[in-house]
Amino acid sequence: MNVLLISFDLQKAGHPECNLAMGTLVSSWRKTLRKGSVTHKSINILSSSFNVAEAIKKLEIEMDIKSLNIIAFQVAIWSEQYVIEALKILPVIGFTGEVVLGGYQITGRDTKDLKHIFPDIRYFVQGYGELSLEKIFDEIKLGNKAIKVIENTHLTNLPSPYYDGSIPLNSSVKTVNMETKRGCPYSCSYCAHDTVHKRSIIEKSVSDALSEIDFLVHSGITKINIIDPVFNSGSNYLKIADNIAKTQSPTLFSIQYRLQKKMKAFLKLCQKGKICFEVGIQSLDPKVLHNINRFDDPYTNIELLQELEDHVPFEISIIYGLPGQTLQSFEDTIARIQSVTRNPIRAFPLMLLPGTRLYLEKEKWQFKEEVDEYGITYVIESNSMTTSDWMKMDLISKELS
Repeated sequence: MNVLLISFDLQKAGHPECNLAMGTLVSSWRKTLRKGSVTHKSINILSSSFNVAEAIKKLEIEMDIKSLNIIAFQVAIWSEQYVIEALKILPVIGFTGEVVLGGYQITGRDTKDLKHIFPDIRYFVQGYGELSLEKIFDEIKLGNKAIKVIENTHLTNLPSPYYDGSIPLNSSVKTVNMETKRGCPYSCSYCAHDTVHKRSIIEKSVSDALSEIDFLVHSGITKINIIDPVFNSGSNYLKIADNIAKTQSPTLFSIQYRLQKKMKAFLKLCQKGKICFEVGIQSLDPKVLHNINRFDDPYTNIELLQELEDHVPFEISIIYGLPGQTLQSFEDTIARIQSVTRNPIRAFPLMLLPGTRLYLEKEKWQFKEEVDEYGITYVIESNSMTTSDWMKMDLISKELS
């Protein structure tokens, strides 16, 4: 059995070509497949020469397409349109095997939507994909029309994609992503993590997480982004932070941090400056926070930001285009943050991800979307914000960067 995995990626200098999700999938599928091959090809959509047809035809030259049994695509919000284009080309170049689609754009949709968008595809993986290969084989043998794999895994059972070279670490790679857990205890209505994980948290063992960190540090990595949705959740984060604080290497770390009370012990561990916090506030408007299912108290958040100021380096992220948000409330949020900290603020446009609550509430908020040059869809208008307002917010966001 020969399998090809394809991802359309936003490749960055100094980072691996293969993203972490795909690398973990490749590593797991290689472990599952005892006879045959699992190959991954990353296509850089940021390349000046990027062209879907040319990229797929290049694969035809590099590989024996006709010998492949399965081609699987990772479908992300920025790559869906390219996957659809690629699917039309595969039969033309002689591929006669099965196509499997997975990723957040697949997990968040129901079967009706999937069959409408991808009418010729029979197999979809929803949820975790690492341990799905055997079930895919079984379903193909049975001739079933679609599969759904949501349950699967304890992270301790997953091989690290760095250990076996599924994500190569050559001398040009200085920044990598890793995870110590999956899932999030919160249910923000714009976020896809709740769609996949249903507010559950699955943690790597402390020993596995620390071993991976040690491996990356000794591989010459200068920055490790721990991409857990909320690092300071679950039961292991204090032990991991303590180990990072004691590490003698110059490697820096970044984490996603949720403002919470009673975090002084954790903040004390992070005081050495080796860990940079990325703090997602999104808004300080109570009405907007309610609309996105966040129940933070804005005044408490300001106090907690001041507490962070005394302990660790951090940057703050907010979103523009949220339901109920106005240009004025967006500007007020920025002004209030800047009144207590000089740390950088980054503002991101709202994206409606399939399966999220806001995606299902498009009509309620009268969202209007637009696709940018990379195929990413953003909300540019709502019942509280004109397109002109959005353009001003977008300009402000660029000035903040």
